[in-house]
Amino acid sequence: MTARNDQQKGKQYRSALGLGFFCLVAFAGNAIAAPTEKPWEITADRITRFKNPAIVIAEGNVVLHRSKTAPGSLTVIKADWMRYDVSVGRVKARGNLSLTSPTEQVLANSARLDLNDQTGTLNDGTLILNHGEYKIRIAGKQLNKTGEDTYEIKDSRITSCPSIPGKTLPWVVKSKDVRVRKNGMAVLKPAILMIREKPALYTPYLTFPAKTKRESGFLTPELSSGTRDGFGIVAPYFINISPNIDATLYPGYLAERGIVAGSEFRYVASDRSRGTFALNYLHDKKKETADDEFNDDGILREEKNRYWLRGKADHDFGKLITGKLDLDFVSDQDYLQEFRKGMSGFDFNDHQAQKNFHRGYQEETISQRKSTIQVTKSWSSMNILGGLAVLQDAQEIHSAITPVQTLPRIQFNGRQQLGHSRASAVWNSEYLYYYRQQGLGYHRADIFPKLVWSIPRGYLEGTVSGGLRETMYMIETHGDPALSAWTFSHQQNRTVQDYEINLASPWMRDFAFHLSDNITALNHTMRPQVLYAYTPEVDQDTLPYIDGIDRINARNQITYIWSNYFKVTDEEGSHHRSLGQFNLQQTYNLREANRNLTSLGDENRPYSDILLETELSPWANLNLSYDSAWSMYDQGNTYHQILANYNFADQNHLSASYTFQKNPAQRKPFFYSATTPDSQRKLTAALDTKLTDTISLRGIIDQRRQSNNNHLDQTLELTYQPSCWGATLLWNNTDNDQRMALMFSLTGIGNFVGLGFADDNGMNYDLF
Repeated sequence: MTARNDQQKGKQYRSALGLGFFCLVAFAGNAIAAPTEKPWEITADRITRFKNPAIVIAEGNVVLHRSKTAPGSLTVIKADWMRYDVSVGRVKARGNLSLTSPTEQVLANSARLDLNDQTGTLNDGTLILNHGEYKIRIAGKQLNKTGEDTYEIKDSRITSCPSIPGKTLPWVVKSKDVRVRKNGMAVLKPAILMIREKPALYTPYLTFPAKTKRESGFLTPELSSGTRDGFGIVAPYFINISPNIDATLYPGYLAERGIVAGSEFRYVASDRSRGTFALNYLHDKKKETADDEFNDDGILREEKNRYWLRGKADHDFGKLITGKLDLDFVSDQDYLQEFRKGMSGFDFNDHQAQKNFHRGYQEETISQRKSTIQVTKSWSSMNILGGLAVLQDAQEIHSAITPVQTLPRIQFNGRQQLGHSRASAVWNSEYLYYYRQQGLGYHRADIFPKLVWSIPRGYLEGTVSGGLRETMYMIETHGDPALSAWTFSHQQNRTVQDYEINLASPWMRDFAFHLSDNITALNHTMRPQVLYAYTPEVDQDTLPYIDGIDRINARNQITYIWSNYFKVTDEEGSHHRSLGQFNLQQTYNLREANRNLTSLGDENRPYSDILLETELSPWANLNLSYDSAWSMYDQGNTYHQILANYNFADQNHLSASYTFQKNPAQRKPFFYSATTPDSQRKLTAALDTKLTDTISLRGIIDQRRQSNNNHLDQTLELTYQPSCWGATLLWNNTDNDQRMALMFSLTGIGNFVGLGFADDNGMNYDLF
């Protein structure tokens, strides 16, 4: 048979052999039967076969494949030339060789393979691991395939960057020994990170996930340098416990502080049940001196074992029973302020808590940390809440009177319509026990039923209500009698009447308004409102005083509120967008107007500050607001706040706010107070912008000034994120410290891994 005839026959075989080859093999007998349960099929430009032993020689566009296979097993082998020993299931191949399975691909010059146990040796090969949007390439002189999805690779180069002819790869990890394990992990011993072919980092051992599913392994380290901490490094290690449970360890070192350690545990039980718990620890070797004290508060911290234990959890028990847990314990009053930045710092953890649980931690400056647990049972018109609250005093110098502990607090609240009338019975009731180790505590029961009558909607709407509040005390003294001296009866009670009238008259009108081609109408809703509240004065001098319920102020006042809301509508009337609002509010205190003057310079000041609230959104991506309080008694502007938020194209965001308050201790609405004014100013500005497709910048300025104290916090983050790696340079400057941190992210190696949390759209009640 001539070569020409062989080629012609090979072309014919290529179309028919895929279907008929193994039929012929089966008729030939056991000598050429395939040893595997799932047979391989072969096509090529030219095929020569031998019967004894059963061998196939294929040349030109050789494809050896099987259609049905176990997950992870080889499915396709391609080459320019191949020898297939059918009787023993072995293959020799060379030239443009590729091996493909559902999870990986291997390219090589030549190979010897055993199809029975999925083993073999490949020369000058590259293992390509598919990770969705990107691929990790592990190249080596020799790849030893040790199983279906396991490899041993010598003298390897690893990267996820695409290779561009004539250009140096941005990063490569070199290793003498790489082993891809069956559990999906790649282990490198040792590993050298090369940045544009220059050695940058060495580690004797490195692991990273070699498959798309979450796997345990080291994450990207964080490098930092600060005036108080010195050089620092944190190398987190992620532990994949199960699909819905994981943990992260945070071992690290600060040159001026010592060894740091941290751990975080996360779980998701359902869409509405999840939790996160974390602990950071530092045995601080830094000793504060008068020249190096934190916050310049005159307190030299002596605590060496420093920590922050925190956690949040939500749980849905079913049948409208939900639970919440918040933990927050800290070693000292300065810890959260000193360690605000970084992956274990206060700012990042507070942001994650806000994102995942819709509630953050108390401000880092608060020295009494509160931990709570709460369980709620809800019905259609009522609910019961029960819980505990523990206060930890983290101050360096403790007060003689210890913090109050709430053990427990129970509330029963509800509203029930009376028959088919417009009247409803509303009640709020509470029992709690305030305990102190040193000082005054008590049992308190508070019952507040009200009768509410609703005015039908029309030109006038609103409610009229009246109630009777009964509060009973059983007072206890704890610890040193000098700290908890109580000269009145240990059983006290208070009865207070309460009446309110709330009337409003809404008015609405549409106007032609051509803001753009799509906006053709302006809707204006005006809602004048009048509220009258009356609570008679009762004697409360013999009652203890721990929280706001212990003192109920007498009221005889009228409040007016003038609300205006603006919406724009498209030409079809189907799309509405808020354009803004304008609200005014002021209270007139009849008690203050009729108060007897006590001195020559005394005068009646019944008018509260005039409160102004405005919002404007001329475009969907721009929001402006201004709130102000103006005194009627020559004190000028006592409060104002300006906010601006602008979201522009391609993930760019700009926000700024300025707040001024003449007396921070007062709350809106502000009445005249003889308290010495103590002004507070706060300026915050933040910018997130993409300078280029690969470079983004974030800047935050937070300046606070109260009396003569001025606090400035400045943060800059510059992130470079090309296709296969990223780096973030962080600079933070405060009154007490200046810190820089550098964080690398190599795509596919050291990416942060976390659990997804679903939004909580259910009922939400809070005790604390």
